[in-house]
Amino acid sequence: ALQYGLSTVIELTRLVVLVNGQEVSALPVRMSDGVVVDGQLVSGALAGAVTVTMPNGVSAVWNPSTGLVRTTVPRNKFANRLCGLCGEIGDGTDPASGLITSEGSAAASLWLHAKSWIIDTEDASLFVDPDPTCTIDDVPPPHPCTFNATLGSVALRRCEQAIGRGSEFDRCNTVVDPEPFIELCQAAICSAREAALSSSSSIWCDAAVAEYETRCRAAGVLTIAATQPRCA
Repeated sequence: ALQYGLSTVIELTRLVVLVNGQEVSALPVRMSDGVVVDGQLVSGALAGAVTVTMPNGVSAVWNPSTGLVRTTVPRNKFANRLCGLCGEIGDGTDPASGLITSEGSAAASLWLHAKSWIIDTEDASLFVDPDPTCTIDDVPPPHPCTFNATLGSVALRRCEQAIGRGSEFDRCNTVVDPEPFIELCQAAICSAREAALSSSSSIWCDAAVAEYETRCRAAGVLTIAATQPRCA
């Protein structure tokens, strides 16, 4: 969910868009406070990425097929002022940079970072009754690939071929460390293990590759457009 001020709340799901609790039947939607929600609906269901643009220049693009969310903020307005779940405006080479907890300290891990920003269950949903049984353990869950070593090996090999040495990102590997992205790619595939060995697993791999490509471009290392699926 995205909230702007006190008047606009946008909830995105794989099928529908809710604005202030009401399902949207057509896009774009332009709110009186300047928030714009744009995308494509086919027969009332989302048919691609959704873009939410706010008057302060912040925009978020969400792809329902991959679950990938990309948030963009204007550097001239938010440099040295951004913290929390969005991280900080850095050089873009480390996906774990700017992990500031809700108490203002640096988090030791992604898990502790995310856990510190979990809101109270009474405030967890603006329009749906919260689930009182939903709790978060202090100990992070095991790596998803530990449930299937074979799948973990297959996922790692696929991700290394797509991002690591010998891939089309070879030149970028010396500028942007590929290891954190390979790890994210592997974990994403194993998390979708019921479909991970099928062709649909490329969706999860492609999301990690797309993020790495974005970091490479931001670092000034351009890559060529892919002529075939990188994770096939």
